[in-house]
Amino acid sequence: MLVKDETKYCWCEDEYAGEPQNSIKEAIEDYVNNEYNYGDFDALSREELLQTTIEIGHPYRYVPKVDGERVIWNVCDYNLDD
Repeated sequence: MLVKDETKYCWCEDEYAGEPQNSIKEAIEDYVNNEYNYGDFDALSREELLQTTIEIGHPYRYVPKVDGERVIWNVCDYNLDD
């Protein structure tokens, strides 16, 4: 099940996303620092990078549902090391 964390913000560009941050400002700073340090922006200055449009949103995380009975059956059915 996907759970939305509305207390955090992260940037998103195509299939890439940043680490969750505490504010929108921090998410933008994370994007600028990430792209300036690791991106392919040799010809662009930091000011030109700030004019780039990115999406900011709340991150989702996957929380699996664990069935206790199923776990017990799996432990009993498989030969696990001691």
